[in-house]
Amino acid sequence: MYKRQTSLIFISIIFIVALLTACERRNEAIPTLSVQYALDEALARRENIVRPGDDEIVAAIRGRSEDWRWEGIANVFSETPLLDVISTEDALYDAQTLLVALRQMYAPYIYFGGDDVFIPLFDEIKAILSSRDYWDTMDFSIVVRDKLFSVAVDNHFLFAPQLIEDIVDLNYLAYVTAVTATFFTSDVPFIRTSNGFSNNEKNMYVSEIAGHNKYDVFRLAVDEYGTLFYAPVPFGLNHFVSFNAPGEIIQREQLLILLTDRFTGSSGEFFTDLAFSLGNSLVIGQNTGGFLIGTAPSVLMTLPRSGVQFGFGEAVFIHPQGHFAEGFGFAPDIWATGDALESALNFISHYQAIFQYP
Repeated sequence: MYKRQTSLIFISIIFIVALLTACERRNEAIPTLSVQYALDEALARRENIVRPGDDEIVAAIRGRSEDWRWEGIANVFSETPLLDVISTEDALYDAQTLLVALRQMYAPYIYFGGDDVFIPLFDEIKAILSSRDYWDTMDFSIVVRDKLFSVAVDNHFLFAPQLIEDIVDLNYLAYVTAVTATFFTSDVPFIRTSNGFSNNEKNMYVSEIAGHNKYDVFRLAVDEYGTLFYAPVPFGLNHFVSFNAPGEIIQREQLLILLTDRFTGSSGEFFTDLAFSLGNSLVIGQNTGGFLIGTAPSVLMTLPRSGVQFGFGEAVFIHPQGHFAEGFGFAPDIWATGDALESALNFISHYQAIFQYP
């Protein structure tokens, strides 16, 4: 009997604490979601971006040996015909040629691990190539490409049996690492409190998310009517470390609004990164495509035995931790639900007084 009474008292205490907590949440002052609020949030986020210093950048690119030689690269985008079938000897020769080209001219080579990573990787490639007497050129390309891209996560890297005479006509995503981010998935509106995020209509309250920072999951968003709210958005592991924008925030008088989505890539992402260096700017939309570790292909080469061609950039951008990841891109300041352009235009119209300057 005594144990039963103790249990009832314990349950009653838990119920009262939960009730008081719920009442406290209801009475809490909810911040007004305005353009100024969005700007303050964006500025706080940018001030937390710690860009690598000069020493870190030098350390990332240091290590190239002075005694490297141009071995086996007799043709730069040559007239070597694309063969249908090559011998194992020719396949091994082309694999070695590719490795030498990467060591000599591919800027992200050191960034992705240098000799410690690529030489064992090509040993694996050569072991696979040695398992047959001959190779169909397409199969050869698939083996090399799949192994190479498991290390060189660079959406500008091209490797294909097709000729790369006109990059514009080449289907990038067929031969490079695909965009891996899952873009905006939910438009359920939440209110941000000091303890978490709540949705009164669905009676949902999120105070913590196991293993994750809840503020990484719930982001400021805008719907197609131009209304600001918080929404759960997908996230990924941004594990890369460009000092392609200034380390300090630049203040400007007029507000800059930039629209992004998954088709914003390369130079568009470079511009997006510059926008993050402005104190009076908002990036609205969805994640960019994630094409900014290596530059666009400026080196186009032909493997001498198979005729398979490849291309890569000669520069690498070193990004702050968590700021950008290839395939995930840059996250916007304000996520757009539905049609990103319509949401952004209605947002501007909804808060038009803010955008009027004397």
